[in-house]
Amino acid sequence: MHEFLEVTLYVMAILAMFTFAVLCLYLVLKLGPLVRQIQSSLARTQETLEIVGEKVEPTVRYMSELKRELVPILRNMQETTKTSISISHKVDTQLGKTGEIVDEIAGIAERVSNLERDFEDRIVEPIRQIGTVVTSTSRAVKTFANVMAGDQSEPPRNGIHK
Repeated sequence: MHEFLEVTLYVMAILAMFTFAVLCLYLVLKLGPLVRQIQSSLARTQETLEIVGEKVEPTVRYMSELKRELVPILRNMQETTKTSISISHKVDTQLGKTGEIVDEIAGIAERVSNLERDFEDRIVEPIRQIGTVVTSTSRAVKTFANVMAGDQSEPPRNGIHK
């Protein structure tokens, strides 16, 4: 019986190998088109990636050049911004000083105006009064001279002759 088991074991092994071979053949026949389709898709994907690579390469070069050119421009802009801020602070300071100067000039102008009023009150008014006295005196002298010269006509009053 031992031999029978051995023969059965060999037959089973052969059957298993035959089944496995049939299964592999079936898989090759059934999966062959699928594998060819996958290979075709992979080939198209590779072609697409090559095209994309060709299209992206100039963009990458352009971006690299842009980065190289932008760095100095951005540094320059940073320095310009710092300078602008500094100038702005200086202008603010100068405007503050200018405001103080304008306030001082306004004060001086007010003092000059007050001085002018003072001058007018103290000097101009007395000069007007002296002018009136001199005018009156000159009329009196003229009238006296006319009387002495023999002209007896009455002098005009307020510029009106009778």
